Amino acid sequence: MAAPSVCTTPVCLEAASTLLAQMALNWEKMDPCTNFDQIMCQRFPVLNEPNTSQLRKLGPRHNRVLQSILKGTYEEAVGSPLISWDSTFPTNSVDEANFNMVKRAYTACMDTDTIEKTGTKPLVDLLASLHSLWPINMNDLQSKMTEADYNDLADVMSFLEELGIPTFQTLQVGNNPWDPSSKSIHMFTPGPRQKNITAYQDPEAMLAYTNATSQTLSLHLPGNVTAEIAATIAEGVTALDVAIAGVTTANMPVFSSVDNAYNLTLKESADFYSLDKVIKSLAPSYDKPVIVRPKAVLGNISEVIASHPKTTLQTYLLLRAIDALSAEVDSTTTGDYKDRGQYCISHLKHDLSHALGRFFVASTYPDSVRKLVGEVATNIRSELKTRITELDWMSDEAKTRAAKKVDNMAQTIGYYSSPTVDLKSPESLANYYKTLNITANYFDNVLAKRLHQRSQEMAATAKPSDRQFTLSGGDSAWEVNAAYDPSENSITLTAGMFQQPLFSDQLPGYVSYSSLGTIVGHEVVHGFDSSGRLFNENAQPFSWWDNKTVAAYEERAQCLVKQYSEFEYPIPGGQTAKTNGEQTLGENISDAGGIQLAFKAWKKTQEGKKDPSLPGLEKFTHEQLFFMFFASGYCNSFTPEVNLNQFATDEHAHDSHRILGSTANSRAFREAFGCKVKEPTCEIF
Repeated sequence: MAAPSVCTTPVCLEAASTLLAQMALNWEKMDPCTNFDQIMCQRFPVLNEPNTSQLRKLGPRHNRVLQSILKGTYEEAVGSPLISWDSTFPTNSVDEANFNMVKRAYTACMDTDTIEKTGTKPLVDLLASLHSLWPINMNDLQSKMTEADYNDLADVMSFLEELGIPTFQTLQVGNNPWDPSSKSIHMFTPGPRQKNITAYQDPEAMLAYTNATSQTLSLHLPGNVTAEIAATIAEGVTALDVAIAGVTTANMPVFSSVDNAYNLTLKESADFYSLDKVIKSLAPSYDKPVIVRPKAVLGNISEVIASHPKTTLQTYLLLRAIDALSAEVDSTTTGDYKDRGQYCISHLKHDLSHALGRFFVASTYPDSVRKLVGEVATNIRSELKTRITELDWMSDEAKTRAAKKVDNMAQTIGYYSSPTVDLKSPESLANYYKTLNITANYFDNVLAKRLHQRSQEMAATAKPSDRQFTLSGGDSAWEVNAAYDPSENSITLTAGMFQQPLFSDQLPGYVSYSSLGTIVGHEVVHGFDSSGRLFNENAQPFSWWDNKTVAAYEERAQCLVKQYSEFEYPIPGGQTAKTNGEQTLGENISDAGGIQLAFKAWKKTQEGKKDPSLPGLEKFTHEQLFFMFFASGYCNSFTPEVNLNQFATDEHAHDSHRILGSTANSRAFREAFGCKVKEPTCEIF
């Protein structure tokens, strides 16, 4: 048999060189069956900055591309020799107007001189407006709520909720679990102001929190409030926050179950601190119940409000506004990013992601790539249906319904192209943003974008569910992410996720299916992981598996819990920490199933043809290369400090353990590398 051809195109050369550069130099002396992560990634930390990974490197690169686009004119954006504009994206005057809107927003964000000169005045003015809606005496530290106060409280909450700022509750739009074809308003508590909830059991931490709150109030409270009064109010706010922490259900998934859900009518909502007025301000034509989990939380919050002075209550709401907006009056703000430019691009994700995403997609994501991603996703789903028929632990009825769930799964490939907004159509984008006014004033733009995003979200309650569009912006096209939404039974595969050097429509199939296919398979299997399986074929959170099937599933899931709980990662002080197998179970189930589905789907594409080899990698079989490119995507340079902060609470296992766990659970991997034990350690799908 003739040796397979070798692909020597620039794309193939880059993919091969990237893989070889990060491999261990002495890989031939290492055992892939036990040290595959070291074989594939040993040199990655040497060649890259700390705390990144192969996939995470894409984000900053995409950010630079977008900054380059926005620094020029529209003509330069669509005609630059540095990019290849996709001709299927029409260019016209409407498209130019959309571009100029995004550029104004970016330019205003980058105008740090004006932001610094303006100072905190925009935020102080906003706080004064809030105070005028409920004009109470800030020096009165004792008076409780009266009946008249509840109307004013509703006005303040409405003002903040319209900006998407949580108050004593968070209101979001999501599928109605009893009727996934429609959207309803869901209510849950926003949680305490402190993100570190363990601080509420630490007296020293709470004292520091109170002091910090007092300093903030001295700077921002309306009226002539002395430092002494501010300190007293801060103590009251801390007590209020502790009370809210005691009744919060913020850690409860919003759409996870109907067992504790309650349909609250608008008439009933009037009995709870004028909540009906808040809902009507957000969605004037809304006439459906609000879904609350659980109903008891409403009574608890009502009691908290009634038992605290109204000065404390208003100040708490003002602090919610400060928490959300204080960074926007600080010209030095860069958030989690290295510089202001990256921060401003990330800021455009909030509501303007579709308009900017169009230019990213047209510049970096040719239609041929989108077509291939769609084909791979279709093949993976087909493979899952085949695999379901082979499962010996699932009942026949459960298999039938599981196959139907796969058939019902919606997929968004690369970018949104739906009835809500179509990134290929300048006119669709212009219509989506027609009520948004972007000016040269940065803080005004922040508020305008928040108002527009919230209005779009609430407008969805009056329309049929659009399963190919995620509310509140969702993932921007340039974001490096793939996701599964159980309440929609839909997967989203962003354009930013599938870029060179690890993915291209010009690479051999074993590269495409190992880098793209395993990710698609991972998201598809999420529909049947420890959380996804709780939603039936119609995306409803109802029980749909028989007890025997559930018991068999949980028995196999415990194998994964045990397997991953034995993995350890380095933390500061030369110590190690163990992975939480329960916490990471859903992701580990999806990893194990995804790699199996991708491998089998790729092998079927090879029937009657042969992929070319890659330069410098000819000594490896294509089956081996499949797993090598899979592992390459998880190479990382995480430090012990980052390990400690991230993986103690992350639902994903450490990237290195995702390599080791996934390959240990793959019979195909063990056969490809000649491991003594061919049986997978754990297997569900």
